[in-house]
Amino acid sequence: MFTSYADQSGVVHRSNPDRVDTESGAAYVWASIPTLDFSTAVDLYLSCYSECGVTSGGAMPGPMNVTLVSSLVSSAMNDVLSYWLVDGTPPPFEHYVVHMEAINPLGSSYSYGFSVEHLESCSIGLLPELCLSESSQPPPTEEMIERFQYNIVHHMSHAFVPKRSFGVGYFPFSWEVNPVIDSIWFSEGFVQYAAVIAHATYSISDPNARTEYIDWMMAYRFNNSLQAMPIEFTEMNMILLSRIASYEYATDFRTGTGTHTRVLRN
Repeated sequence: MFTSYADQSGVVHRSNPDRVDTESGAAYVWASIPTLDFSTAVDLYLSCYSECGVTSGGAMPGPMNVTLVSSLVSSAMNDVLSYWLVDGTPPPFEHYVVHMEAINPLGSSYSYGFSVEHLESCSIGLLPELCLSESSQPPPTEEMIERFQYNIVHHMSHAFVPKRSFGVGYFPFSWEVNPVIDSIWFSEGFVQYAAVIAHATYSISDPNARTEYIDWMMAYRFNNSLQAMPIEFTEMNMILLSRIASYEYATDFRTGTGTHTRVLRN
């Protein structure tokens, strides 16, 4: 294990940066990084885990580029707080942890790349091609970086909806039974859209570039998925679709895609 931290200039410092598990190829990073806007500062932490080796898609990159990832995480938190908070309103959390991992699948029946949100943290599962590794060849494209950051902004935004403002079925939570949720369509659809607008508004200063980003993300996250959706999901009542997605969201992601893509159409 080796640690990292950043000073207020945003420069990331690491101790023992070459300490990697030589047997498994795993690399660990722990970073404390500043938010960009210190008037709404949150104690922000980044935990990274990446595995080296070979996957079915090719070589797994080495350790994540912690300097780049820290910058993206800090910018994402600034987007989220700027979008969701009225001027002068303190954040609803004093600290926030982003955990990222890029893992070699144990076999063909395993899949990764799924992310999940919590009240004061989020877990980001990365596919090998989106790892933003220090040794990526060729280097990550601008599109890869934008997709990477959008995913962070989206899951950070869930700290507000549905973790603190939620519809029927989210709470109280029980481990014994699967929840039946009426409003996944809103908490996913609106928050996916909100993440696009938050990032475009607070991280992209050029009006033309902002419009291009929004148009690209509307196609990438909504319109393309909507066109590919089974007709049964396009015609199903949104509450019923949300309830089905309560059970099938991770195993049949068409239900998840159905809940969030139809928000713009409806």
